[in-house]
Amino acid sequence: MRTKQVAKSFVTLGSRGESLARAAEGVSMKALHLSSRERCRLEKQLKSSRDARLYRRTLAVLEYDRGQSVTEISHTLRVSRPSIYRWIERYRESSDPESLLDEDRSGRPPAWTEECLAWLPSLLRRSPAELGYYGCRLVST
Repeated sequence: MRTKQVAKSFVTLGSRGESLARAAEGVSMKALHLSSRERCRLEKQLKSSRDARLYRRTLAVLEYDRGQSVTEISHTLRVSRPSIYRWIERYRESSDPESLLDEDRSGRPPAWTEECLAWLPSLLRRSPAELGYYGCRLVST
């Protein structure tokens, strides 16, 4: 039952899902052969990255090119094998390190309105005492 669900989810992914489905069936993925320029760009991204997710994805691609298996990389980075396959495929399609960046997400709408943003500079210039705070307690006026 579980195998059918996994296979079905891979089928619904489209062209990327086909390579993932092969990977899930145990068929090895085609080797990645980075040029020295590609490797240099990825290593530069790895060194300058402050985003843990981007660092992890970049490291996975580099380690795969060095000959590490997807299983070894997934254990080392503590992520699923399908994630590793996705990252490698994403990089393989574009040969651009930026393809490993997170895609924009809509996320939660901001709670700050334009009015709040307008108040902020003037409030930051005032002392907490002027705003009714003394130490850790609110002083009623």
